[in-house]
Amino acid sequence: ETPYGLAVGSSQGYGHIMSNGRTRIHNALARLKQEGMNSARVWLFMDLRNWESMTEIKGGKRVLKPQVYRDTDAIVKAQKELGINVLPCLFEFHILNSIRVERGVPVGEHPEFFTAQGLKDFLTVLRPWIIRYARQFAYIDIMNEPENTAPEANTGIAFNPHIYNFLKGFADEIHKNGGKVSV
Repeated sequence: ETPYGLAVGSSQGYGHIMSNGRTRIHNALARLKQEGMNSARVWLFMDLRNWESMTEIKGGKRVLKPQVYRDTDAIVKAQKELGINVLPCLFEFHILNSIRVERGVPVGEHPEFFTAQGLKDFLTVLRPWIIRYARQFAYIDIMNEPENTAPEANTGIAFNPHIYNFLKGFADEIHKNGGKVSV
């Protein structure tokens, strides 16, 4: 937790899937509301260091696990019950910052999602989430501090246009489904 936000889940401190998620989410947002905050930023997928545990293969395709929807439903429910405006932040810039290990722990470096085909495939996995939740929040923050992305030199990913295309791809999909974005 930060003074202005909440990371949902745990996987070496980051992630999405957790036990007793609904209670923890509601209690954390209630505490922020009690402290006088009317808005809260909630990090969802972070740097995807636990991408494999958030997704599964069904019918030959990668899909988000039910826990991801359960946790997001809990955020939406708590937002409505508490009257707090939640700004979900989908990704952390660490998804593409050239760091693969922190303090001996593998982190979520995913340059493969920043190529044209990788973005298309990644959006296919996340599209059901976007369709379901785009209108549930006043805004969806696509990426925290995208200006801090720094792809490794040997990935073939350059800052422009790949980062721009990633953000634009998500913004277009969210807008198409009736949502608004913040970057």
